[in-house]
Amino acid sequence: MYWLNLTSLKSELEQGPLTQAHAFQYALANAVIAALVQAGKADQWWEASLTAAIAGLGTAYCYEANGGAAGSDFMARYVSLGWVVGLRAALAYTPAAIVVGILAAPAFDDAKLLMSVLGLGFVVVLYWRMGFHFADVRRQSAAIMNG
Repeated sequence: MYWLNLTSLKSELEQGPLTQAHAFQYALANAVIAALVQAGKADQWWEASLTAAIAGLGTAYCYEANGGAAGSDFMARYVSLGWVVGLRAALAYTPAAIVVGILAAPAFDDAKLLMSVLGLGFVVVLYWRMGFHFADVRRQSAAIMNG
């Protein structure tokens, strides 16, 4: 299982699908992280609802970037790319959230709203980057298959 090494993960995915056991590791990691994140936001139903909507649209975007119905290995790619891109995005988001929380939030009447908007932006960027890498893996995989 790759944690931050997106290049190695993409190289492995370009060669073919992950084993079911390998895909399960990513699925389990994603499920645990998603549950922890949502549990921490239980008091903000509107943010959780928007996050779910963005996730649905983002997943559809990734599906299309993977080739849609003609694509291959969507779930293995979704879970594994989501894990690595998600960790990378979290590493970028955390310092930004700390800086915004310390410097900008005190100037706003509703600092919680500011942090929620920042969090929603994080989710949008996450799916945008996942879609980019889906398309890259699809192109590279097709190039390998075509010789």
